[in-house]
Amino acid sequence: MRPGYLNHPNEFVKKYRAIAMIASPQWAQHEDGGKIILPPSALGCIAERNFEYPLLFQISNPLFVERVTHCGVLEFTAREGTAVIPFWMMQNIRLDQDGFVTVRTCTLPRATFVKLQPQSVTFLDISNPKAVLEKTLRKYSAMTVGDTIVFKYNEKEYMLEVLELKPQSIARAVSIVEADVNVDFAPPPGYKEPTKKVDVPEKQLEVRKEDLDPSQLHFDDSEESEEEKRPKFHAFSGTGARISGKTDDHPSIISSKNTVSTATAKEEEKPILSQGTVVYKPISEIEAIRKKKQEEYEKAQKAKLDAERKAKEEEEKKKTSHHGSFFWNRSSPEMRAFSFWLCK
Repeated sequence: MRPGYLNHPNEFVKKYRAIAMIASPQWAQHEDGGKIILPPSALGCIAERNFEYPLLFQISNPLFVERVTHCGVLEFTAREGTAVIPFWMMQNIRLDQDGFVTVRTCTLPRATFVKLQPQSVTFLDISNPKAVLEKTLRKYSAMTVGDTIVFKYNEKEYMLEVLELKPQSIARAVSIVEADVNVDFAPPPGYKEPTKKVDVPEKQLEVRKEDLDPSQLHFDDSEESEEEKRPKFHAFSGTGARISGKTDDHPSIISSKNTVSTATAKEEEKPILSQGTVVYKPISEIEAIRKKKQEEYEKAQKAKLDAERKAKEEEEKKKTSHHGSFFWNRSSPEMRAFSFWLCK
């Protein structure tokens, strides 16, 4: 009896030559699980002894005695002298193909708690990990601290490292057959907690005015020319006075005419947005600025089209000059390719 293990007095201990389950077409479909396949002679030896079921085994590598894991048995149909083992389990105990493995019966406490750590953040993409894990663990009989179990889901392979098991035992392993287990997940390596979103006002996009249609522009006072900002002359804007120095109670005809003309000359104003503030400007002034912007826009578009047409003409002229000759294509020095121009 090994110290630290709840073994039966007549324990089963055998050495077999290991065969990777994934290397055999007959058993490759059982790679995604935690059970091994033993030869029929092992069943005869076990049947002669009074073992508790389900059968649990401890497997170890004689070359690395500290590398130990635990598993169940799937069936007893392997070739005599061999044991078929999942490849991920062989990796955990550093066991090579055709290497010798020691198989020993053992009894483990029933699990109550398991803590797993996904080895990739892609595990978080699974919509319902609880259901997937329940289905996966049905293929396992035991779990050992430090093991990395492997399972497939949606044609992808996922790895989970066993970090903690309860109840604790010297074997550092538990049985998960017919057990109510609470499962906890540790964050995968490289995982970062999502930062809280802070409401920040969206920044206004920087748009060049020359790329906009004049009708989309808002005119402000800064766009007026210096000439438009100068004070304009208004004739007969003063008030009348007598030689005696007395004030005239009755406005002169000229001043009254000026008053009338000023009232009639006042144009209708229209509200526009200027530097984030609504201001009122005469319609004629707005139309003049709009017309000026429209002319600038059309001029810029015409210059752009002329430049494109000129570049196209130069390119066609360049092609014609290389007619019937090879030239080195320096635009892609990595490829070092030759090009040949053919005249249509």
